[in-house]
Amino acid sequence: MLTIQKFHIGPDYNFEMPVLATLLRIKTENGNPILYVLVDTSKPIERRRFVIYSEGVEIEEPINKLQYVDSFQTSDGQITFHVFEVTK
Repeated sequence: MLTIQKFHIGPDYNFEMPVLATLLRIKTENGNPILYVLVDTSKPIERRRFVIYSEGVEIEEPINKLQYVDSFQTSDGQITFHVFEVTK
């Protein structure tokens, strides 16, 4: 079954989601970032890792292992965060 699911994200998160899940967007709810994902619940589960960086923060992962997902701002618009998936 195809469905859209949401995952609460933070500075360093691992999620279990069906294989080939499609990342749709990130939006904040009550100041918390939410990752919306289109999933096929009949697929096997895999673990995927995401990281968040703001401007001026050292990026610890090798750049060739990062896939940009989306960006979001704090509720007051003062800080922008950038979400990446850490690939294998």
